[in-house]
Amino acid sequence: MITVLYTEIEPGFLQFDKVMAYVEINKNVYVLDATEKETPADLFPPDVLATEGLVIEKLETFDWGWRTLWKSDLAAKSFIQVSGQIDERGNMAGEATITSADYARLNRLPVAKEGKDKFIEKYITAGNVGMKVDEVTFENLNSDSLPLIQKIKFNQLLNSSGDYKYFSVNILSGLETNPFVADNRSSDVFFGYCQNYVLVGSFMLPDGYEVEALPKYKDDNA
Repeated sequence: MITVLYTEIEPGFLQFDKVMAYVEINKNVYVLDATEKETPADLFPPDVLATEGLVIEKLETFDWGWRTLWKSDLAAKSFIQVSGQIDERGNMAGEATITSADYARLNRLPVAKEGKDKFIEKYITAGNVGMKVDEVTFENLNSDSLPLIQKIKFNQLLNSSGDYKYFSVNILSGLETNPFVADNRSSDVFFGYCQNYVLVGSFMLPDGYEVEALPKYKDDNA
């Protein structure tokens, strides 16, 4: 298979930029790139996802055709479990376990392999201002068949206003801030694959405090 990126028309032969294997087994399609060292066989390489590839099966019989490199079940899967203990001074000490599978794993893996400092800067402190990291550990860093597990111990001084102290339950999820700040948008947003997030939080309040308002349910698929 030969692939071409970033064009809506069929290219000339000089525009092809990569050769890969396109394999069908029991109606399952696999796209294999020998230069991709981290992508497992059941995922399409992320840099060609949702592009067009020219599949040449038998050159002598002109048995060939265009294929869209896409499967609807491809996803970035993230499971985030956070627990926090809040004291009277408004300091939260907590632990988090983040399980990143499929494309979520591929996104985080290169940064994790660069070292803990790079990982903390990109995925923790950048979206959680004031958070201090006590410890970060990784599991399955060199296994392409298992999800990447990140375990984090942290502490954070909560924001306060008068007698109120407040915090976001989305900490360490990658959803701390909304990248789409404009009130009106004129185009669809396409991530290349589905985004699947599961967040579980458990927060202990100090004596004398109570929750004024719980997060509201919102279905982003609606």
